[in-house]
Amino acid sequence: CCSMSHPGQSLWLLSAPQLALKDPVHTVSLQQFIYEKLKAQQELLGEQGFQSLMETVDTEIVTQLQEFLQGF
Repeated sequence: CCSMSHPGQSLWLLSAPQLALKDPVHTVSLQQFIYEKLKAQQELLGEQGFQSLMETVDTEIVTQLQEFLQGF
C-alpha cells in the first residue's frame, strides 16, 4: 500500500487535506464570486452595454441568477 520509497511522499499525503482547505472552491462564496464578476462587467461595459449583454442571455438563466444572487 504505502511504501516509504519516496521520503517526500508522506509529507505530501499529510499536507494534501490542508492544501485542499485553501482551494478557492472551499474558501470563496460562489454567490460573492458571481456577483463580483457581474459587477466588474457592468463597470467595464457601462450600464447600457451591460444591459445589452444581459439581453443576449437566456431569460431562464437571468431569472435563476437573480434568484441565486438575491440579497447581494
